Amino acid sequence: HVDDLLYFGTCEHFHGTFLKKCKEKFSVSHAELGERSSSTLLKKKLVQLSNGILITPGIDVEKIV
Repeated sequence: HVDDLLYFGTCEHFHGTFLKKCKEKFSVSHAELGERSSSTLLKKKLVQLSNGILITPGIDVEKIV
C-alpha cells in the first residue's frame, strides 16, 4: 500500500484529474502547500517558497552535528 506520495504539477491537474481518479478507488487524505507554508514527508520538512520548494532535514541541527 502507499503511505506517502509527493505530487508536483498544476492545481488544475491535481484536483481535476489526479485526486479525482484516486478518490474513485481509494480513501484519500491530502495536504497542500501555499506560499511560506510547510509540511513534512518522510522525515523531511518541505517549505513552499515563491520560486520553488525548500527541503530540509526534519530533525534539529543539534541531532545532526
